[in-house]
Amino acid sequence: ATHDVDIREVSDAMAAFLSVHPEARFVVVGPVKLPDVLAAKSSQIERIPLLNYDDYVTLLAKANVAIAPLANSTFNDAKSAIKVLEAASVEIPVIASPRAPYRRVIEHGVTGWLAEGEEDWRTALEESLRDPERCQAIGRAAHARLLERHTTEVVARTQVAPWLDHAVAPQAPSLS
Repeated sequence: ATHDVDIREVSDAMAAFLSVHPEARFVVVGPVKLPDVLAAKSSQIERIPLLNYDDYVTLLAKANVAIAPLANSTFNDAKSAIKVLEAASVEIPVIASPRAPYRRVIEHGVTGWLAEGEEDWRTALEESLRDPERCQAIGRAAHARLLERHTTEVVARTQVAPWLDHAVAPQAPSLS
């Protein structure tokens, strides 16, 4: 599964972060094969089976921060930013790989964090833990941005309506 590859983007940084912060917990939802580097941290990792959507969002709302690692690939650049938008809906900030869908919705340090490589991931994880008030402010900013740019009403008005206006514009009568 692609998630098994994607988790490798953050695994070294997460293992190092968990080593420095024995009070921290990493909650993994769904059938993701964790890399060996995280095996030594099993006491800090909570595995939860796939959840229905309501239960998933309820669990997500209890997090301090969510992560959205994506390996660098054309396939991943074609994905949506749904994980970031779901977290924003419950005011949870996200640390994400800087792939195309996430770059479109995350303003680094304002509405989330973009992390490429172990050092970036560790820095973002540390920032999210070190300054809980800032972390919460970033979650609120992500939520505000969601309401400003990504609701059904906004997308209908800014993306669908112009297309429909063009697609159904009256045609000039034919003179033949």
